[in-house]
Amino acid sequence: MSAQCVLVTTTFSKSPDELRFCLAQETVKRSRECGYPIIVVDGSPDVRNQSILAAAGAFVFSEEPPGMGASRRQAIRAGLDFSSGTADVIVWLEPEKHPMVALLPPLVSAVASGQYDLVIPKRRTLDSYPRYQAASEHLANLALGAITGRPDLDLYVGPRVMSRTVAQECFLSYEGTYGDNWESIFLPVLSALAQGKRVGSITVDYVHPPEQTAAEATPGIDRKRDVQRVEVIAAMARAAKDLGFCPPLQPV
Repeated sequence: MSAQCVLVTTTFSKSPDELRFCLAQETVKRSRECGYPIIVVDGSPDVRNQSILAAAGAFVFSEEPPGMGASRRQAIRAGLDFSSGTADVIVWLEPEKHPMVALLPPLVSAVASGQYDLVIPKRRTLDSYPRYQAASEHLANLALGAITGRPDLDLYVGPRVMSRTVAQECFLSYEGTYGDNWESIFLPVLSALAQGKRVGSITVDYVHPPEQTAAEATPGIDRKRDVQRVEVIAAMARAAKDLGFCPPLQPV
């Protein structure tokens, strides 16, 4: 796989034994097997975590400054700087979604070829997710589709496959105005649309890690998903209003 593409992610785990951290190690392993360099910005309090990720093959950076949005921008910035700025395609992905790595080639090619400036993977089905999560993400995507005028975009999938221009002008230019948490990877997509960037949707046969599905089908996590969904939709709606963004009319 060409080094023109670099994967970037962030991690935060209290110990190396946490499920999400174990899945992150698998993501690093699969990335290296597929020929993708991977950058991890880590904010874990346990000093062992960074050594474990580095041993697995990641380029690891300490989180500076702390915070969800700031750490994601740090990771994207590191991706732009990778190998003296030779990476043409930057892929942001959540650390636990290791099955996505093998599905990246057509998405990366679509950006590298100039077909799109930004690609959002579209999951063919959410059947592998906890039932409540699948329903919550479907509802959120419907609301975000109405705001952006792009109901085809599976914005809740997580990964973003972007050109250097989109990374710089959309993702790194976001200053956390609307909270700087989960919305930090959603608002830049709205910015890309507002700027007339070519934003594409490509369907993938993604299957969620079964151990994560089993661990996260809990009432407590369901309530966190409610908070995330409400905050992301509200931030996107406010940003669209502030930008004066008018979604394109959809055919009846």
